[in-house]
Amino acid sequence: MKSRRGWIRLGIVLSVGWAVLIGAFATYEYFLAPSSDEHWFVAYVPGSEVDPKNPGFIPDVPSLKVGPLLTTLFLPLAVVWAATPLVVWAISWVRAGFRS
Repeated sequence: MKSRRGWIRLGIVLSVGWAVLIGAFATYEYFLAPSSDEHWFVAYVPGSEVDPKNPGFIPDVPSLKVGPLLTTLFLPLAVVWAATPLVVWAISWVRAGFRS
């Protein structure tokens, strides 16, 4: 187990990096990308407040899509963390078969 501590720490660092990357992308979409039509984590809903500079215009308001955000954030991490021990076990099992 001692030899695997470094791999576990690497996995933790990569997981945190993934979370930061997805959070940064969602923040970018929410605050800085209203002009594009395609958004993964943000939906624009009709607003209720009139723009004071243009009284005839009611801007759309960004709304966070929580489901896709949480799915993109946690599903890949769960799959990788669950599959990695199985892959390591399978590789060591096959290797042991060639030794004997």
